[in-house]
Amino acid sequence: SPWVGRAKAASSVILYAMMHIFSHFCFWLFSIGLFLVRYGHALSVPLAVILCLILLFCLLGVYVFLVSYRRGLALRVLRFLGRWPLVGGRVRALAERHADGIHRVDAQIAALHAQRRKAFYLSLTLEFVARMVGCLELQFILFALTSQVSYWDCVLMQAFASLFANLFFFIPLQMGTKEGGLAIVTEVMRLSGAYGVLTGLLTRIRELF
Repeated sequence: SPWVGRAKAASSVILYAMMHIFSHFCFWLFSIGLFLVRYGHALSVPLAVILCLILLFCLLGVYVFLVSYRRGLALRVLRFLGRWPLVGGRVRALAERHADGIHRVDAQIAALHAQRRKAFYLSLTLEFVARMVGCLELQFILFALTSQVSYWDCVLMQAFASLFANLFFFIPLQMGTKEGGLAIVTEVMRLSGAYGVLTGLLTRIRELF
Protein backbone atom coordinates (compact mmCIF):
# COMPACT_ATOMS: atom_id res chain seq x y z
CA SER A 1 0.00 0.00 0.00
CA PRO A 2 2.72 2.61 0.75
CA TRP A 3 4.17 2.08 -2.75
CA VAL A 4 1.10 1.74 -4.99
CA GLY A 5 -1.86 2.89 -2.87
CA ARG A 6 -4.56 0.90 -1.09
CA ALA A 7 -6.86 0.45 -4.08
CA LYS A 8 -4.16 -0.93 -6.36
CA ALA A 9 -2.74 -3.13 -3.59
CA ALA A 10 -6.19 -4.56 -2.84
CA SER A 11 -6.99 -5.14 -6.53
CA SER A 12 -3.63 -6.92 -7.00
CA VAL A 13 -4.37 -9.34 -4.16
CA ILE A 14 -7.91 -9.95 -5.45
CA LEU A 15 -6.65 -10.46 -9.02
CA TYR A 16 -4.09 -13.00 -7.83
CA ALA A 17 -6.77 -14.97 -5.95
CA MET A 18 -9.16 -14.74 -8.92
CA MET A 19 -6.53 -16.00 -11.38
CA HIS A 20 -5.58 -18.84 -9.04
CA ILE A 21 -9.20 -20.03 -8.79
CA PHE A 22 -9.98 -19.34 -12.47
CA SER A 23 -7.07 -21.55 -13.53
CA HIS A 24 -8.56 -24.33 -11.40
CA PHE A 25 -11.71 -24.26 -13.53
CA CYS A 26 -9.68 -24.23 -16.76
CA PHE A 27 -7.61 -27.18 -15.52
CA TRP A 28 -10.74 -29.16 -14.64
CA LEU A 29 -12.33 -28.44 -18.04
CA PHE A 30 -9.16 -29.62 -19.78
CA SER A 31 -9.16 -32.77 -17.64
CA ILE A 32 -12.77 -33.60 -18.57
CA GLY A 33 -11.81 -33.57 -22.26
CA LEU A 34 -8.68 -35.61 -21.50
CA PHE A 35 -10.74 -38.16 -19.56
CA LEU A 36 -13.18 -38.58 -22.46
CA VAL A 37 -10.30 -39.09 -24.91
CA ARG A 38 -8.58 -41.70 -22.76
CA TYR A 39 -11.48 -43.46 -21.04
CA GLY A 40 -14.59 -42.42 -22.93
CA HIS A 41 -15.03 -45.96 -24.27
CA ALA A 42 -15.46 -47.29 -20.71
CA LEU A 43 -17.85 -44.57 -19.56
CA SER A 44 -20.73 -45.86 -17.42
CA VAL A 45 -24.04 -44.07 -16.91
CA PRO A 46 -23.33 -42.96 -13.30
CA LEU A 47 -19.87 -41.71 -14.30
CA ALA A 48 -21.33 -39.87 -17.31
CA VAL A 49 -23.83 -38.12 -15.02
CA ILE A 50 -21.03 -37.11 -12.63
CA LEU A 51 -18.93 -35.76 -15.51
CA CYS A 52 -21.90 -33.75 -16.82
CA LEU A 53 -22.43 -32.21 -13.37
CA ILE A 54 -18.72 -31.37 -13.11
CA LEU A 55 -18.81 -29.87 -16.61
CA LEU A 56 -21.79 -27.65 -15.74
CA PHE A 57 -20.10 -26.60 -12.49
CA CYS A 58 -16.89 -25.65 -14.33
CA LEU A 59 -18.70 -23.79 -17.12
CA LEU A 60 -20.67 -21.83 -14.52
CA GLY A 61 -17.44 -20.99 -12.71
CA VAL A 62 -15.76 -19.81 -15.91
CA TYR A 63 -18.79 -17.64 -16.77
CA VAL A 64 -18.86 -16.04 -13.31
CA PHE A 65 -15.17 -15.23 -13.47
CA LEU A 66 -15.33 -13.82 -17.00
CA VAL A 67 -18.19 -11.53 -15.91
CA SER A 68 -16.20 -10.54 -12.82
CA TYR A 69 -13.13 -9.73 -14.91
CA ARG A 70 -15.23 -7.44 -17.11
CA ARG A 71 -17.23 -5.68 -14.39
CA GLY A 72 -15.20 -6.11 -11.20
CA LEU A 73 -15.76 -8.32 -8.20
CA ALA A 74 -15.33 -6.42 -4.92
CA LEU A 75 -18.66 -4.57 -4.93
CA ARG A 76 -20.59 -7.68 -6.04
CA VAL A 77 -19.12 -9.74 -3.22
CA LEU A 78 -19.90 -7.05 -0.65
CA ARG A 79 -23.49 -6.76 -1.90
CA PHE A 80 -23.84 -10.54 -1.64
CA LEU A 81 -22.45 -10.59 1.91
CA GLY A 82 -24.64 -7.62 2.79
CA ARG A 83 -27.71 -9.89 2.54
CA TRP A 84 -26.39 -12.33 5.13
CA PRO A 85 -27.79 -12.29 8.66
CA LEU A 86 -25.57 -11.15 11.55
CA VAL A 87 -22.81 -9.70 9.31
CA GLY A 88 -24.96 -8.02 6.64
CA GLY A 89 -25.36 -4.70 8.44
CA ARG A 90 -21.63 -4.31 9.07
CA VAL A 91 -20.78 -5.22 5.49
CA ARG A 92 -23.25 -2.67 4.09
CA ALA A 93 -21.86 0.01 6.39
CA LEU A 94 -18.32 -0.86 5.27
CA ALA A 95 -19.34 -0.69 1.60
CA GLU A 96 -20.95 2.72 2.05
CA ARG A 97 -18.00 4.10 4.00
CA HIS A 98 -15.43 2.99 1.42
CA ALA A 99 -17.58 3.23 -1.73
CA ASP A 100 -15.06 5.29 -3.74
CA GLY A 101 -12.17 2.96 -2.93
CA ILE A 102 -14.23 -0.14 -3.77
CA HIS A 103 -15.19 1.33 -7.16
CA ARG A 104 -11.51 2.04 -7.87
CA VAL A 105 -10.63 -1.56 -6.97
CA ASP A 106 -13.30 -2.88 -9.35
CA ALA A 107 -12.12 -0.55 -12.12
CA GLN A 108 -8.58 -1.86 -11.79
CA ILE A 109 -9.78 -5.48 -11.78
CA ALA A 110 -11.70 -4.83 -15.00
CA ALA A 111 -8.73 -3.00 -16.53
CA LEU A 112 -6.54 -6.14 -16.49
CA HIS A 113 -8.83 -8.03 -18.87
CA ALA A 114 -9.89 -5.02 -20.93
CA GLN A 115 -6.60 -3.12 -21.35
CA ARG A 116 -3.83 -5.63 -20.57
CA ARG A 117 -4.99 -8.79 -22.29
CA LYS A 118 -1.44 -9.99 -22.90
CA ALA A 119 -0.67 -9.87 -19.17
CA PHE A 120 -4.01 -11.55 -18.40
CA TYR A 121 -3.45 -14.51 -20.72
CA LEU A 122 0.23 -14.81 -19.78
CA SER A 123 -0.74 -15.04 -16.12
CA LEU A 124 -3.41 -17.64 -16.88
CA THR A 125 -0.97 -19.65 -19.00
CA LEU A 126 1.66 -19.64 -16.24
CA GLU A 127 -0.90 -20.82 -13.68
CA PHE A 128 -2.08 -23.62 -16.00
CA VAL A 129 1.44 -24.74 -16.91
CA ALA A 130 2.38 -24.77 -13.22
CA ARG A 131 -0.46 -27.20 -12.56
CA MET A 132 0.67 -29.44 -15.41
CA VAL A 133 4.24 -29.44 -14.08
CA GLY A 134 2.92 -30.21 -10.59
CA CYS A 135 1.42 -33.43 -11.94
CA LEU A 136 4.96 -34.76 -12.35
CA GLU A 137 5.05 -35.23 -8.57
CA LEU A 138 2.43 -37.97 -8.89
CA GLN A 139 4.35 -39.48 -11.80
CA PHE A 140 7.56 -39.67 -9.76
CA ILE A 141 5.73 -41.25 -6.81
CA LEU A 142 4.01 -43.82 -9.00
CA PHE A 143 7.30 -44.75 -10.69
CA ALA A 144 8.15 -46.48 -7.41
CA LEU A 145 4.83 -48.36 -7.32
CA THR A 146 3.83 -49.27 -10.87
CA SER A 147 4.70 -48.71 -14.52
CA GLN A 148 1.06 -48.81 -15.67
CA VAL A 149 0.27 -45.11 -15.13
CA SER A 150 1.20 -42.50 -17.74
CA TYR A 151 1.76 -38.79 -17.25
CA TRP A 152 -1.72 -38.03 -18.62
CA ASP A 153 -3.22 -40.38 -16.07
CA CYS A 154 -1.39 -38.37 -13.41
CA VAL A 155 -3.00 -35.20 -14.79
CA LEU A 156 -6.42 -36.81 -14.33
CA MET A 157 -5.51 -37.94 -10.82
CA GLN A 158 -4.38 -34.44 -9.86
CA ALA A 159 -7.50 -32.86 -11.38
CA PHE A 160 -9.95 -35.11 -9.55
CA ALA A 161 -8.00 -34.86 -6.29
CA SER A 162 -8.03 -31.05 -6.41
CA LEU A 163 -11.72 -31.03 -7.41
CA PHE A 164 -12.70 -33.19 -4.45
CA ALA A 165 -10.51 -31.15 -2.10
CA ASN A 166 -12.20 -27.90 -3.21
CA LEU A 167 -15.74 -29.29 -3.14
CA PHE A 168 -15.21 -30.42 0.45
CA PHE A 169 -13.27 -27.32 1.53
CA PHE A 170 -15.01 -27.31 4.92
CA ILE A 171 -13.20 -30.50 6.03
CA PRO A 172 -10.17 -29.56 8.18
CA LEU A 173 -6.89 -29.93 6.25
CA GLN A 174 -8.93 -31.63 3.48
CA MET A 175 -8.33 -34.91 5.30
CA GLY A 176 -9.48 -37.83 3.18
CA THR A 177 -10.82 -35.78 0.27
CA LYS A 178 -7.61 -35.81 -1.80
CA GLU A 179 -7.05 -39.49 -1.08
CA GLY A 180 -10.66 -40.27 -1.98
CA GLY A 181 -10.39 -38.45 -5.30
CA LEU A 182 -7.17 -40.27 -6.18
CA ALA A 183 -8.68 -43.63 -5.20
CA ILE A 184 -11.75 -43.06 -7.40
CA VAL A 185 -9.65 -42.14 -10.46
CA THR A 186 -7.31 -45.12 -10.06
CA GLU A 187 -10.36 -47.40 -9.85
CA VAL A 188 -11.65 -45.95 -13.14
CA MET A 189 -8.20 -46.66 -14.63
CA ARG A 190 -8.70 -50.32 -13.67
CA LEU A 191 -5.99 -50.05 -11.02
CA SER A 192 -6.27 -50.72 -7.31
CA GLY A 193 -7.60 -47.78 -5.31
CA ALA A 194 -4.70 -48.45 -2.92
CA TYR A 195 -2.39 -46.74 -5.43
CA GLY A 196 -4.43 -43.56 -5.11
CA VAL A 197 -4.58 -43.66 -1.31
CA LEU A 198 -0.83 -44.36 -0.99
CA THR A 199 -0.01 -41.58 -3.47
CA GLY A 200 -2.16 -39.17 -1.48
CA LEU A 201 -0.41 -40.11 1.76
CA LEU A 202 3.02 -39.62 0.19
CA THR A 203 2.07 -36.15 -1.07
CA ARG A 204 0.89 -35.34 2.47
CA ILE A 205 4.37 -36.19 3.75
CA ARG A 206 5.87 -33.86 1.14
CA GLU A 207 3.46 -31.09 2.20
CA LEU A 208 4.52 -31.48 5.84
CA PHE A 209 8.16 -31.00 4.87
